[in-house]
Amino acid sequence: MSIQVVVNGRKRPEDRVYRNTCNHCGSLLQFKASDGRFVDDSRDGDAIVVACPECSSEVWTAADAYQKAWTDADIAALTKRMGG
Repeated sequence: MSIQVVVNGRKRPEDRVYRNTCNHCGSLLQFKASDGRFVDDSRDGDAIVVACPECSSEVWTAADAYQKAWTDADIAALTKRMGG
């Protein structure tokens, strides 16, 4: 038996979306892996590192912690919950 594709996937690793909060200024960031640099660490786990656009601090995110992209409505709801 050969391998068959039942449903074509459209997600590519470079299209994964990540979110994290900057520990220095508290900004909530959303980014793709291609926006940062990949750090290979077999001991603590691989990470994507980006520079916070607000304060330039490094934000480290586990490479396997990707999520779906947020919509404008998701961001508006979060901002409202945060008192903004």
